[in-house]
Amino acid sequence: MIIHGSRALSLVRLFRATVVRHDPVVADHTDADLETPLTVDEFMRVFAAQRPDRDWVEAVGRFLPMLDPEQVTGLLTALSRADRRTRVDLARVLAPHLDRGQAAEAAAVVATTKGAAARLAALGCLVDRLPDAERDNAVAAALQRAVKVPAEAHDLIAWAAPYLPAHQLVATLRALATKQVPRMHYQTLRAAVAHLAPDDLDEVLAFLPTIPEEAVRAFALAELAPLLPADRVGTALALARDIGAGIYRARALGGLAPHLQADECAAVVRDALHESLRESELREVVVEVLAPLLDRDQHDTVLTLVAGGDTRTAGLLRCCAPYLDSAQLDRALDLLSDRRFDYLGGEGLPALEPWLSPAQRCRAAADLLARVVRTRGVLDHPSALVLAALAEDLTAAQVDAVVDAASLPYESHHRAWLIAAVLPRLSTAQAVRALEHALGIPDALWRTPVLGDLFPRLDADGRSRVVAFTATIDDPATRVAAVAAFLVHLPLRARDPHLGGALDVAEAIAEPHERAIALARLAAALPAPARDRPLRLAFCAAQGVADRSRRIRALAAVGATLTGTRTELPALRPAIPIVTTDLR
Repeated sequence: MIIHGSRALSLVRLFRATVVRHDPVVADHTDADLETPLTVDEFMRVFAAQRPDRDWVEAVGRFLPMLDPEQVTGLLTALSRADRRTRVDLARVLAPHLDRGQAAEAAAVVATTKGAAARLAALGCLVDRLPDAERDNAVAAALQRAVKVPAEAHDLIAWAAPYLPAHQLVATLRALATKQVPRMHYQTLRAAVAHLAPDDLDEVLAFLPTIPEEAVRAFALAELAPLLPADRVGTALALARDIGAGIYRARALGGLAPHLQADECAAVVRDALHESLRESELREVVVEVLAPLLDRDQHDTVLTLVAGGDTRTAGLLRCCAPYLDSAQLDRALDLLSDRRFDYLGGEGLPALEPWLSPAQRCRAAADLLARVVRTRGVLDHPSALVLAALAEDLTAAQVDAVVDAASLPYESHHRAWLIAAVLPRLSTAQAVRALEHALGIPDALWRTPVLGDLFPRLDADGRSRVVAFTATIDDPATRVAAVAAFLVHLPLRARDPHLGGALDVAEAIAEPHERAIALARLAAALPAPARDRPLRLAFCAAQGVADRSRRIRALAAVGATLTGTRTELPALRPAIPIVTTDLR
């Protein structure tokens, strides 16, 4: 793992030439720099000097908890270099970490943003930390913009409402009632009503009948319901019954039902359920509200609708699952085991799994495995998560079946998910068999994390095979990523033989973006102070990247290792492709 002086010197000279050419804000690096540990202060000075983009803001969000107030202040300079959209995102990320002085500094920059929409959106992120006078001005500007551009009113009212007197907020709602399209106006009402006192709600109830769009009235009544005093619920119920369209009336009644007396509630629930099951629009929204209030027969009615095979009913299982009894859960499992309902696998099983008994969990696992075999290993991500949740209930033979299934699908991510789902249950022998299938995963972006996850569960021969396989990978960046994936599972002393070769490979990567990330990955597997030199080299390489977006991603990789905020990349995770040259 020793880097020879001549090679280090040539690399540094290359870095210096590249950095000066591409990024004049970065200082030259000397041989002495390579012997000096990289500090968070030094890194943040360089990182903050970059022009922000989405990757930059995302990285800042990870670094912020590790920064001191002075370092956070240094990031504020990036606000002035950000475009409008990035400035809003950056203000949103920074706001929770700013003191009042920093917030005022950020607001001064935000106030210069071209475009009222972006300017007010950014101010909204900072509003709770602004001095009173500045806050009042921002709120007044937000109200003017909301009335002038109704399409933006929801977001503006959402952050301005807590600072508005009730009469002014109600007056704004009245003005918007004649201008906004139904769905937007409902969203604006929802953002506002939580900040109104009971007496102010009377004004809202009074002008609701004047709104011609029944959808707005329905959603508004449903949102008002939890806030209404008991003596106002009757008025709201009468307004709900006056809504002509059945599905909108059902939405309003569903929102009011939990706040009614028992006898009145039963009748309202019956009417709302009847209307919601007749039409697909808003059906799931209404049933989700009603589900805790439905009796056993009514839950059976919902299951019967799902059994009809209409794909639009799949979400009803999620709504009702917590309230189904054992027999009804069995019936729901019957539906999911039917071939006609394979489409429900990604939505139905995750909804049922938390509520299943041990016996039902075993049955669900068996049914899911049957579907895996039937579809030749094609497994959507929600079903893979359920399989992982049910893994403890699998028999050894069922785990074998999952491992065998990992050889079937063509798509790399399906194979990776199958292995990852049963990873904690694998015996050494099963892990060796899983290794055979993992080595056959064609896409290295999925194969690499699976091999890393399998590594600690393999015997000595299996580990040797992984090490030997990584040595055959032609692409240097992919090879280094594969080495880094298994290094973390080795004792520190056992890492040295692999690190030496991997560092040589990483240093020889021609593309500075990939070289920086490869070195940062390896540095993460080293204890201090051994990581100082490769991390410094990675930092130098990152600054030498010509493309701004790639430079930011490379610097983010260095910063993630430096601050200890590097995220793991398990194979079983939300369906976002792994990028071996990015630490996100």
